[in-house]
Parts: sequence; structure tokens; C-alpha cells
Amino acid sequence: MSHSRDALNYLINDSSAEGERLSSDPKYLELFSRLPRHVWIKTYFDFNQGTLNLPAPYDQLSVPLWQLLDRFGLTVRKQGAGLHFNSLLMNRADRLPFPDFISNDPPLLYRLTSAIPPDSVVAYLGGADLADEWQNTLTTLAHVNPAYGLIVEGLLRAQLQRLFGDDVDLRDDLYPLFQGEYALVFEQNTEAPLATKLILAHHDRPFIEAKMTKLLDGFRALSAQFAPELKIIDLSDEEQNREMVLDPNRMQESNEPVAGTPVSCVSVSESAYGFCYAITDDLLILSNQRYAVESSLLSNQSEDASLHASRPFRHIVSQLTTVSSEMSYLDLTRLNAALSESPYGPMVHNWLQGLSQVAWVKHYFKDGVSTEGVLTFF
Repeated sequence: MSHSRDALNYLINDSSAEGERLSSDPKYLELFSRLPRHVWIKTYFDFNQGTLNLPAPYDQLSVPLWQLLDRFGLTVRKQGAGLHFNSLLMNRADRLPFPDFISNDPPLLYRLTSAIPPDSVVAYLGGADLADEWQNTLTTLAHVNPAYGLIVEGLLRAQLQRLFGDDVDLRDDLYPLFQGEYALVFEQNTEAPLATKLILAHHDRPFIEAKMTKLLDGFRALSAQFAPELKIIDLSDEEQNREMVLDPNRMQESNEPVAGTPVSCVSVSESAYGFCYAITDDLLILSNQRYAVESSLLSNQSEDASLHASRPFRHIVSQLTTVSSEMSYLDLTRLNAALSESPYGPMVHNWLQGLSQVAWVKHYFKDGVSTEGVLTFF
């Protein structure tokens, strides 16, 4: 089927004549030689033949990024009670020197899944080194336009200083926390809101504690902007000094142990500002919900009660290549429930109905990025 008669006539005429065919294109053949052969679905896109027309200002970033890409291929095949898919996105090596991005870090071993509860996880995204991946992103943007990386990092620095003050430095205080394996987790407790949680591996507890203390002190110092109270001081009969100060009744802090580890929380009532964190000998756990920090501490003490030991998770991971740079996992049943109250709930409900889990891993090569994934049904 096609919306164009000319396109159908071209296919009919070309199939009966000697001429250029996609099946004999060397670039097409080279890409699919790196993907599975016996498949149900095969998709191919050549970025050199297409254009992207977006309105301003989106075109200022999307068009240069499009010009860095070369080809894309996707294959899908049946595997057990689900589908196995592979993709390869190739870049233009002359414009994007991808070898510079390849990290020498060890492959992802999913070690942090031992600190994720299996009965409440909605999504898990893991990688070998968050700081390294962020630097790769900035480098990619810099190849699109040298100013883009500086702009993005500048926006992040401004937001960091707004929350924690000028004494907190992006590169000296924040980036060092992200050097190592990470797990970004979305967790849904039936009695609490959806939680966003970041688990970071570390090897220097005193260093991490010092950095978190600095961040916490900076947040306290600036919390008046989130919980303001007008303070009026009479300077004379006719003059007054008006100053916005912290409302002490709205600043809430706690530091209670869970499984022998203190969980520190700071928040501003009637606002979305605040966080909780816990530090163990090898983990830093941060979340916007206390229960999410507690659940990781409990899971980490009993591996049998962790995502790492969960049979559905282990089954889907066993179908993927073990060596990878990044991994993503979604429990589609819980995702459907978590989205039910959102504006997107009705739209995605039918799409997710009947689906169980999906997981995929990414591999970085000199000329592109490969994705391998599995989607399972009930």
C-alpha cells in the first residue's frame, strides 16, 4: 500500500527491469550483515535520503543532529512468548568521531539490581558510569554545535546553584558522585506516590558523606526561597526593613535508621522541594520519597528479596547479550497502573494491555549504537 500511485508504479517497473535495487545496495547489505538474518520484520532508513522539517527553534538542534546520522536498521523475530528485536543506528564517522566516546569502563554487571525491590519497580535504567555517559552526551552536542554543550552544562549549573548555592560546584561536588555504576529507578508503592530513585555505587564513604553534607547545608541555606516568611524590623519611627526569611514551621528534617543505616530527609511542606538519602559502605541512595530509600536498604540486605533474584527479571535478562554498556527494564503491568491516573493513561492503556515486560541493552561501536531487546507477553 502507498499514498502515491507513482511510488507503486516505480516498484512494479523496477522489479521487472535491471536497475538499482535496495537489496543490492552495499550500504544496506553491510548494515543488515550485523543484524539477525531470519526475522519477521525488517526496517531500514537512510538519513542521507531523507530530510527533517521542524519549525523553529527545534530545527536549530534537530537538523544538525540529523546530519550526523547515516543509516538505521531494525529486525524483529519471535522468541518464546514474546518478541526479540535488534537495531543498529550508524553515524557518519567523518562528522562524529565516535571512537572518542567508547569508554574503557568494565561492562555493566547489573550489581545494583540487588538494591531494587522486585515487587514495586516500574522501570529500571542502569549503566556502568553515569558521569562518563553525561560527558559523552555533552561531547555529542558539541559536535552538533560547539556552543550546545556549554549551554546545556550552563543550564544544569544554574539549576544546581539555585537549589544548593554558589559554594556547590558542578564538576567538583556533583560529577564525582556519578563516577561508577548507577541505577535510575521508578518505584510505585500502593500506599505512596510514584518515587524517582537514583542508586550510585561508590568506594569512598567519607568522601560521599562530605559531599552530601555540603549539598544538604546548601539546600538549608537557600530553603527560604521555597518556604518564605516576611520579617519586618522597625528601624525608626518611619522606616522598616522587610526581609524574606525561612518559615521554620515549614522546614522539615528527619534522620532515622533503617536496617542500621540512617536515612536523612529534608523537605519543605506545601512544596515539591526536598529529598531523602542514605549512604552505605558501597551505595548512595537518593529519592524524592522516603519509602523508596528504605526499600533499597532492605533489599540490599536480603538478595532473595531483590530484583536481581527475581525470576521474571532473570529470565528476560538471560535472553540478552551479557556484555553491554547500558540496560533498561520496564514492568509494563505496573507502568500501565502508574499511568492510569495521568493524562496519558487512557491513550496507552490498550497498547500495554496483555504485555508483561520489556528489556533492552545498548552496545557502543566505532560507527554506531546497537540495541538488543526482548518484549514478553502474558
